[in-house]
Amino acid sequence: MQSAALITGRALKFSIQSPFYLIFSLAQPLIWLLLFGSLFAPAMASLSGEQGTGYIAYIAPGIAVMSAAMGASFAGIQVLSDLQRGAMNRLFFSPASDIAIVCAPLLHAGIVSGVQAAVLITVGLVAGGTGVSLPAIAATTVIGFLLGVGFSGLSVAVALHFRQIQAIIGTMNFLTLPLTFLSSVLISHATMPGWMAIVAYANPIDWGASLARFANGSPLSELALARNSVFLFLFALAACALSVFTLRRYRQSF
Repeated sequence: MQSAALITGRALKFSIQSPFYLIFSLAQPLIWLLLFGSLFAPAMASLSGEQGTGYIAYIAPGIAVMSAAMGASFAGIQVLSDLQRGAMNRLFFSPASDIAIVCAPLLHAGIVSGVQAAVLITVGLVAGGTGVSLPAIAATTVIGFLLGVGFSGLSVAVALHFRQIQAIIGTMNFLTLPLTFLSSVLISHATMPGWMAIVAYANPIDWGASLARFANGSPLSELALARNSVFLFLFALAACALSVFTLRRYRQSF
């Protein structure tokens, strides 16, 4: 744990000193939130599944978790860069365990994703005309962290297996974009085609969107709350395990 904390802290320090990526990574979800929300608010207010709130207020939690998933999906690129520069190989000869080496970039991606989710939900609450709730922001941050860990774990596993940047970009785009549209990020379950609603219940982005929306005051059954919380945690844990397994396979190949 100490090794993972040190490696993660080093990566976070670099991110703070060079914040341009973090700033620009917020641009696209802000466009989705403000421009898309404003443009389609009149037509889609009836699809939001909410009574008495605007469409921006409805999609804000979903956009926040969508950004967390998409941003973390390219964490494998940095890991691949470290492999090519030899930085990862130096860690192999350090006292750090395989778990610490591979989980550090996942923790870094999770923390960055959580911060981005907090910023987006705050902007969404203000733009949607609802009050800013600190517990809601905190809950959305945790959800963004778990999604960030999960999708960065998948990205790192792809990076270690294929060792090609094109494979990382292609695979993760193939996953995250369809999963976004097969979730309740933009419309409620009730307004989806039946087969889409079924797929959504097995979708990590939908789990996060439903939980974030619940944290911001939307109704959610106790069963759905428990199921989505457990599944989201297990998704992050499974992605960590997959990345560790792939790292060990990578080391055995040499």
